[in-house]
Amino acid sequence: MMLPNVVLFIDDDADDQAIFNEATGLIDPTIQRQFASNGLEALKLLRQENAVLPDLIFLDINMPIMNGMECLAELKNIDTLRHIPVIICSTSAYTGDQEKCEELGADFYLVKPNTLLQMSTALQFVFSKYQGKKIAEPEQVVAA
Repeated sequence: MMLPNVVLFIDDDADDQAIFNEATGLIDPTIQRQFASNGLEALKLLRQENAVLPDLIFLDINMPIMNGMECLAELKNIDTLRHIPVIICSTSAYTGDQEKCEELGADFYLVKPNTLLQMSTALQFVFSKYQGKKIAEPEQVVAA
């Protein structure tokens, strides 16, 4: 399984950030983890001079200031960022949200797991699909 070197998790919920951080560390503590609390903060981080661009971006939909769909649309319109796979990680299992994210260019849709074990399992699945900057097929994962 090819693991990413750097991942960016964009979510306004500190508990979700902590679970993601711990789950990623359990899979491989050498993976560099970056965090942003909304889309605008993430775009500022990614546009910094000498920014370390992530191999994968995990993006929540419901956030203040700039939500996930607005951020996704922006990411896919920036030449230096559009190649980075974006995995939507949201509590929404609504089919309309999933379809809209796919239309905007999301590579994968993950219904946000609630526990450390579920998050770890879901991340292992996503990472198993990761092939050096490409996710095999857009599909939905619902953690058990």
